[in-house]
Amino acid sequence: MIATMALASVAAFITPPSAGASSASKTAVATLQTIRAGTATTAAVKAPPILGAAGWHTQVADSSASVGMYTSLQLTPTGGPAISYWDATNRTLKYAYKDTSGWHSQTVDSAGFIGLYTSLQLTPTGWPAISYYDVTNSSLKYAYKDASGWHRQMVDNSGDVGSDTSLRLTPTGWPAISYYDSTNGHLKYAYKDASGWHTQVADSSASVGTYTSLQLTPTGWPAISYFDVMNSVLKYTYKDAGGWHAQTADSSGDEGQHTSLKLTPTGWPAISYYDYRNGNLKYAYKSAS
Repeated sequence: MIATMALASVAAFITPPSAGASSASKTAVATLQTIRAGTATTAAVKAPPILGAAGWHTQVADSSASVGMYTSLQLTPTGGPAISYWDATNRTLKYAYKDTSGWHSQTVDSAGFIGLYTSLQLTPTGWPAISYYDVTNSSLKYAYKDASGWHRQMVDNSGDVGSDTSLRLTPTGWPAISYYDSTNGHLKYAYKDASGWHTQVADSSASVGTYTSLQLTPTGWPAISYFDVMNSVLKYTYKDAGGWHAQTADSSGDEGQHTSLKLTPTGWPAISYYDYRNGNLKYAYKSAS
């Protein structure tokens, strides 16, 4: 099912409008605010904004044909950009980064029709790690790089699983991934430790788990925002010693797609998401009340 959906989605993106494509992509633009110092002395120690005084600057990170969907961005410890993305021409997973000599692109995985729904994280020392969907095998995969090169692993091939991935790394560098199980319509969670990969059903309700966004609590437990397709609501689930706890965060209409989750330093969730009914951007957060 997901493979069919992915193919339809890709076709909509790469078909020119004159041929009848009807994709409705929306781009969220983040605005950076410069905080100015009140005196000349304090102004001297203020760091300049990343945006720069001259405004926005755009660059071509990879000039190959039909590359750049399903992007995920991180910044290296030195501030350089690093991006995971899909190469539609070759149907492969790619990775690009920039250093003082310019942009460098690499093919990460070319074993079939592969590389959709990428999610990138960088280790504390700057090595990339990526979760992504393998369309050929309808499975979740994970790739990471070290001094010896790229390493690819099959995480979950228990059915049509692995779309809508969201990757985080634990403080010690182990990967954790939220993703959608299309076969059963469940939200799933996978993590790796010294004994290997482990998969769990995070929410077994019917048709839940698309548009996932994963964070780890200060104590290392997973927390996930996601869309409940069956009820068209925004949901949130977290795990503790007692197991998984799913909650409906917003049920006021057809909303909850394209979620992005962050946690406060004390662990409270905050979620941005799309309100399809009204065509609005929405924000939800939770507190003691």
